[in-house]
Amino acid sequence: SGPFKGYADYNNPLAKSGTTEFTLPWANSGVIYFCIDDQIKVGLNGTEANVAVAAPAAQNPHDPNFEYLWDNIEFSFNPPGDTNKNANITANTQLISKIALPISIKLVTQDGKTQEGGIVKPGGQKAMYEAFKKDPVFEKCVVTSKAGRNLRVIGPSVAVDAPAVDVHSDGLKTYFDEYLAACAKKYKSASTAFTAKYEIDQKPVVFSCYFDAQHMMHVDAPKGAPAGVKSFTFGPLTSTNIWFCAGKGIPTAGYEVGIANIIFAAFNRRILLSHSAQPYCVEGDFYKNDVGLNLWCKTIHDNFVESKVYAFPYDDQCGDFSSTISFAIPPWPDATPVTWTITLEPVDQ
Repeated sequence: SGPFKGYADYNNPLAKSGTTEFTLPWANSGVIYFCIDDQIKVGLNGTEANVAVAAPAAQNPHDPNFEYLWDNIEFSFNPPGDTNKNANITANTQLISKIALPISIKLVTQDGKTQEGGIVKPGGQKAMYEAFKKDPVFEKCVVTSKAGRNLRVIGPSVAVDAPAVDVHSDGLKTYFDEYLAACAKKYKSASTAFTAKYEIDQKPVVFSCYFDAQHMMHVDAPKGAPAGVKSFTFGPLTSTNIWFCAGKGIPTAGYEVGIANIIFAAFNRRILLSHSAQPYCVEGDFYKNDVGLNLWCKTIHDNFVESKVYAFPYDDQCGDFSSTISFAIPPWPDATPVTWTITLEPVDQ
């Protein structure tokens, strides 16, 4: 009834300043939304016996929350049990699907262990908006309110293949094409292949990777590879499935998906053309090349402390480059309580 007619109200009020404390209900995983000046409207689908939540859609102009300034974090809790004596809790911000509110997360255990991630540099939020507004591809992904307030920037993995009625940018569909063509020209046969090293059964295995004329990716297993490890092919690679780090014909399981992830990370970081041994992990060389540039990832990483932020689906390749934070919890019933501190930084418009 009232303003929430047709929607569920799961809102908890937060103080306009200072700290608000509340206890989360039991959940193995979930999303926590934050909304400034308004209350999030959550749609419900399914039946009374099997209710499904329809989450807010940042890119849909018809979503009831489209004009609101909101964002979210993700978490998962792996509880202890008979077969799992050590529980863990993981939380992260991610800027894959959108940029909206500057949110950082800190997990603190009762014995003083602390991890923190997703910290925007001073002035960083404003700098990201300005960079995207100046770019002919990403300017179409910037969402402002009717009053001109910055609300969000829709991420390329959402905007690249969105329906015409949603926020989208057609330029994203060809964004990687020039770089993809240059890589395909350089690594065009088994004799000119780049390598991808992936650990299988705790042993590094080096695969040879190259393109064919249709941009199919050929991955050749080395002689003496572990039992069951074979050569395979996937693709064709396009700008769209590079943004997704997924798509039709792309591996979804096993060592194959691990190698695909290494290759997608090399494209997103623009290091495949210049470095033939992957994964290449010198952070100072990411996003530096003379054939195109991934403005989304570069801009995001430039504006976060220590570059720690999740900007594409496999941004944790090479180790600690993401904002994910995690703690193991001792065996039940002696679990150490974990306190989250979720900080909404000043909204820099």
